[in-house]
Amino acid sequence: MKPKRPKRYKPDRLDASAITPELALAWRAPRFGTENPERMNNPLWEWLVKTRINAYSAGDRFGYPSPFDAGPAWCFARFGQSVTPLPDGRVILLAGEHEDSYDPDFHIYNDVTVYHPDGKLDLFGYPETVFPPTDFHTATLLDERIIVIGNLGYPDNRKAGITQIAELDLKTFAIRLIRSTGTPPGWIHKHIAELAPDRKSIQVRGGLIDPADKDRPSLLENPDAWSLDLGTWTWTRLTEHPWERHIFYAEGVRFLPLRQIGSLLSGQLYQPALPHTAIPEPESSDDEEADEEYDENGPYHWDEEDYSQPGDVFDGTRISVNGVTVRYKNNTGQVVLTIEGKLPPETVRLLIGDLRGKLEILLSRPVLTRQL
Repeated sequence: MKPKRPKRYKPDRLDASAITPELALAWRAPRFGTENPERMNNPLWEWLVKTRINAYSAGDRFGYPSPFDAGPAWCFARFGQSVTPLPDGRVILLAGEHEDSYDPDFHIYNDVTVYHPDGKLDLFGYPETVFPPTDFHTATLLDERIIVIGNLGYPDNRKAGITQIAELDLKTFAIRLIRSTGTPPGWIHKHIAELAPDRKSIQVRGGLIDPADKDRPSLLENPDAWSLDLGTWTWTRLTEHPWERHIFYAEGVRFLPLRQIGSLLSGQLYQPALPHTAIPEPESSDDEEADEEYDENGPYHWDEEDYSQPGDVFDGTRISVNGVTVRYKNNTGQVVLTIEGKLPPETVRLLIGDLRGKLEILLSRPVLTRQL
């Protein structure tokens, strides 16, 4: 069960009289701590934690300068933040991000917030070298510590082949980064981490991995499971699925119209000229609302809510080719073709040529491909 966040309060029901214009200006911006940890309680941040209003609304309320000029405002309306309830009733909320890079208030945090049962708050900050800005990680409670695995982070901070591991001491609230050995998953985020029954290891599965390809950045799905020994901090790869992946991209194009392919060839979506290709027929419906959804998503839209497993972040379309699942996914200016098994080389070439040809029709320019 997903842990619940502490209660959110309506702004007008919380006293903000202690937040003077001078205090709002002094504390409006995010900052790193100078100690491990540094207590950072102040009336503005505590009010923002309890209301979790977005940075834009906070700026409007307290008269912040424009974030285009002054930089992002501190905010507790976050994505990718872990929530860890403790047996004594406290709740630990760790890091996360506000908005995305297109927003002037975008920021990835490296802080720890502690909710006490009586409503008291502890806010801790850390030096960037002690705990980097972290989001979409997992937090696993283990006695008097929390093991933090994974991170998306800023693109320039990602490290190919490395999995970020941090340990939060619940007695002192100090954090330390941990170096691991063995075969790690890589720079992973949006995954699932489960503590083994013997409490001696953590298993990681699902999520996305950044291979840190500077030429063509791409986040790849993680099909395998990995185990981290908590005594030796050694990674072991538990599975190795024979996935084959190809990316499709066009120079100077930030968006590849994957869904529009459904309008080509009499509405047949991803139907390459292959023998023994099983493609489901769309179901007819007299329901006007259902027909609208069909028209918008295409006849073979992948429904993540119905089909995905925990930790599976796939959204796109799939077909079956000779019993092997083949999937197509939009991926930030790219299309990723994933073949979940072994197919004859000629069949793979036909799949690649089919998708590339359809994309070139839509884009009216050459489309490049590369195997990952």
